[in-house]
Amino acid sequence: ESLQKVLEEALQMNEPLKIHSKLLDIYVETGKHQDLVALVELMMRKYKREPSMYIQCGAACFQLGLVEKARQVMQKAISLLEKKEHVAVLVQFALMENRNGGRERAEALFEQVLAVYPARVDVCSTYVDMLLKNGDKDHIRQVMERMTSQKLPARKMKILFKKWIEVEERMGDHEQVEVVRQRAAQYIEKAKF
Repeated sequence: ESLQKVLEEALQMNEPLKIHSKLLDIYVETGKHQDLVALVELMMRKYKREPSMYIQCGAACFQLGLVEKARQVMQKAISLLEKKEHVAVLVQFALMENRNGGRERAEALFEQVLAVYPARVDVCSTYVDMLLKNGDKDHIRQVMERMTSQKLPARKMKILFKKWIEVEERMGDHEQVEVVRQRAAQYIEKAKF
């Protein structure tokens, strides 16, 4: 009851989204599942056009092990947010899935984004970093081969090849670094710069 009074007062004096976000953190720390779910529902109704809210709610649900609820939050975000905000939200949810044991689902989300937006080098880079943390060398190479075999602007191809070389160096495979460098040289030769 006293929490409700304090909450109402805080909501009047401050920005409501910030207060609700803080309350979300408190529910995560104290492990109050039911209160968290109720707050998530309230926030999704009240701040439905706010991408950061969906990411916060999804993260809170994942932290308390409410995986299905987190996935519902993501679906709601996709249905209510503008199309231009989908990529950022999907990437964040993919990273959360990966951190919480849903590797296959995380990879599927990244693949889905790259299928729709094949020129998004930033998404590819984030995906490769995630795969690198997972130690999935073969998958990294498959993704990078697929991305560098597309017809993209030279600037984006340079970024992709640079990333691939950097990743191979971090994995310690110097033979593969040379293979990638040769591929980059072939690309440059074909493009005739």
